[in-house]
Amino acid sequence: MNKEFEAYYSPEQAVIFLVAAIVFFALPTVSLLAMAILMPAFLVWYAIAEILCIGGASVLLYVYKSMRSQKGIAVEIVDDRLFFHKKTPVCVPMSEIKEISIHNGYGSFDLTVKTAVKKYSIHCLVHEEQKKKREIIDLFKKRGIEVQTFYLAGD
Repeated sequence: MNKEFEAYYSPEQAVIFLVAAIVFFALPTVSLLAMAILMPAFLVWYAIAEILCIGGASVLLYVYKSMRSQKGIAVEIVDDRLFFHKKTPVCVPMSEIKEISIHNGYGSFDLTVKTAVKKYSIHCLVHEEQKKKREIIDLFKKRGIEVQTFYLAGD
């Protein structure tokens, strides 16, 4: 077994989604309650805004829960095969890979692999994600596989 690369899930980093959910729920709730007392004529709009805030916080809590449950190896290269360890594991022989796209900013580990017939991707949080991105980019480039990097930031 020749293991060239491995990146582990980092469930600890999911705490950012929990913090965002708390802020997304608490701050608007407090301000909306204060505004409802000061300007009761707009109470219906405050209620709608509060429902939207609760919905947004719920989505963030769901993301936190799902990211927190991810453990173990996320991505690895073993015996010239790339493995994505997701709900359904994916194995792609390195010889079939035509192109790689990888997010080159800070935050998540976003990797998309294109073969002649299919496209595979993984979006997750990994330990030492910047270091792991550099390692996997170098491995693909050594094999002559085209690597495209992108940033998720706006203009």
